[in-house]
Amino acid sequence: MSRNFWIAALLVICAAVGSYQALAQQPGARVIQVPFGNGVYYQGSSGWLTLPVNTFLPVQGSGVKAFFGGTRDLKYEMPGAHAAVSVRDSKPSFYIRGYQAGARLILVRSDERQDYRRITMDGSRNIRIWGRFRSSDVTEVEAEAIADGVLRVRPRTDLKPGEYALISSGDQGFLAIRLAYECGVVTTANR
Repeated sequence: MSRNFWIAALLVICAAVGSYQALAQQPGARVIQVPFGNGVYYQGSSGWLTLPVNTFLPVQGSGVKAFFGGTRDLKYEMPGAHAAVSVRDSKPSFYIRGYQAGARLILVRSDERQDYRRITMDGSRNIRIWGRFRSSDVTEVEAEAIADGVLRVRPRTDLKPGEYALISSGDQGFLAIRLAYECGVVTTANR
């Protein structure tokens, strides 16, 4: 076969592999192979874990009446006492596919209840900023683009054991609708 055929075949194979996984370098020249598909991933000891996602709408926890009544506290409740994915790292790295560098991401700690988790927000009648997270529940994150369409997100400080949600804004202009990627940070003492 001709040399051009082999070059074309090699290019097709490289394009297929490149579209299947993003490769990024970390310190120590470790290669990270992020799974294909939009979402938030954590690499645990048993492999890649996908964080469950829910639509984060404050109305789900507090109702429309609370919005029009001008209540100060809005609540969003997540089913289950614990998230389906738990990490044992107090400063975990999350890998996000489908967001660009500069995307607004917020890591919020939730209150644990017997059979659900709750995030409480300060209310506002301005629909564009309807719920403001309490500053005591927010952990600042740093996001770094490691490949085209793949971000590595880490908390700036160590996380205490508990339940968290990585909140993202689907549309930067309308912050009332968000996505919540849930996870727990555990130690052997708290589970």
